[in-house]
Amino acid sequence: AGGDVTRALMLDKSDKVAANALIGLWREQVASRPSDPNSHLGLARALQVAGDLTAAQAEYKTVVQLNPSHPHLPAARQSFKLALAKQEAKKAYDLAQSLEKEGALSAAYQKASDAVGLYPSDKNYKAYWETLGEKIRAQGIPAAPPPLSPEAAAQLAALAQPGEQPPQASLP
Repeated sequence: AGGDVTRALMLDKSDKVAANALIGLWREQVASRPSDPNSHLGLARALQVAGDLTAAQAEYKTVVQLNPSHPHLPAARQSFKLALAKQEAKKAYDLAQSLEKEGALSAAYQKASDAVGLYPSDKNYKAYWETLGEKIRAQGIPAAPPPLSPEAAAQLAALAQPGEQPPQASLP
């Protein structure tokens, strides 16, 4: 049953019924086996898939406390970093759209650049960034790729583990 709920949630991230069911199953598992890192890892993943990254991070920290050399931690860490970058990119994209509606094209362009830099594989972010660039150029303003904003650069740096290089921003 848990696998079916996980698949349902993966197909539709907004399915709150599936999210709550999956999280509930893993919470029961953690309650019955509080010292089992695999139970906490399952709960962390369920929370992450449901979009609750703050709670997921707390569970991942519990896994590290219980078993710092757990074989699934490297993959979990990468998955979490990607989810966090995706979430931050969405915030930047949404802000870019709001700024554009207010007529602040240059600021919108910067935020769209941040979204592309944080999550370069999203084609919608890139297309939107390019569209904003065209609108800016149509007004006679040069639209060279701006550097990431200090906030986006800090977010990328925060995704790196100590001693590890942060992910590279990939602007078109």
